[in-house]
Amino acid sequence: MKKIFTLIGVALMAMSANAQDVYKAIVKSQDGEGKVVYELAPEFKAVVGEGNVVKAENLTGNNSTVKIEKTNITVEAVASATPKDCTAEGVSTWNEVKWESKNQGDIDFSYILGTGIAYTSWQIETMYEDDGQTVKGYRCLIGTDDNGWPNFYVEDGTHGLPISGLYYKFTPKVAGTLKVGVWMNKGNRRLFFVPADTKVAMDYTVEGYINGQNETYIKEDQTEGSRKKFLTNDEIRALGTDKWVMGAGNQPSWVYVTVQLEAGKEYWMFSQNAQVGFEGFEFTAAGGGESGIATIAAEQKNAPIFNLAGQRVSKNVKGLMIQNGKKFLVK
Repeated sequence: MKKIFTLIGVALMAMSANAQDVYKAIVKSQDGEGKVVYELAPEFKAVVGEGNVVKAENLTGNNSTVKIEKTNITVEAVASATPKDCTAEGVSTWNEVKWESKNQGDIDFSYILGTGIAYTSWQIETMYEDDGQTVKGYRCLIGTDDNGWPNFYVEDGTHGLPISGLYYKFTPKVAGTLKVGVWMNKGNRRLFFVPADTKVAMDYTVEGYINGQNETYIKEDQTEGSRKKFLTNDEIRALGTDKWVMGAGNQPSWVYVTVQLEAGKEYWMFSQNAQVGFEGFEFTAAGGGESGIATIAAEQKNAPIFNLAGQRVSKNVKGLMIQNGKKFLVK
């Protein structure tokens, strides 16, 4: 008896191959002499000029945006100019925007670092002479009040999303799991993952390295050595003061943050008041790992059969055919 199989399985296997989108901001390779070479990924290379300074023609509203399109997810990395001079009306001149490539060699963690702090609003401070009346100038101000930092994001979303600074947007086309490599310059600062619609900070898991958290090991010469310890989510959480802090103290961290994302929603990642380096990401589509070949249901077998040229053929013909709008293989 001839067996008829749909090529749904082929489509699913193709989906399986594309189920995980992997991206690195710094591409590691070797030159002709075997020397390790670190190079910006094409998306970043396209906008960065000499000396890791963003080209002026690629700035929009004092922002440099790098867009990364993958099969199942779109990512935008945004670096912003910081204020240099202010007037009573607002910021008059801005500092340069930069993307810099960095490499933490002892743990093989390469990342791109942009300029800017994620402010949700600006304040302008008027400066006076000693008489308290004569205006001598203006300066850009972050400022504080009784409730903390009014120009920074807060986890309940009441201050809104950043209008400036360094942040990353993730928009998945399908639901799935996102794992992002992150460097932070201060371990006592907070890292947020925020849906753009609710603006309320999400929970996530984290693992990786924190400066000063070391372990001992035995080297090849049988002497004892020290190296950074890879910490679990529980170990990192035990060091922090709340669930958004990557460790404790004024120490940098190199970690991997994992969150669950819904299809079609936009998510922002940023620090409240620190720079965030971007190592890259892995996005795994939900259910994308399934593959296989399903048989055609009996009630479908009486439908007309066509070859790949669109010609109607007998069911006895072998090869790739189309029935009910689906490809199948007759053996």
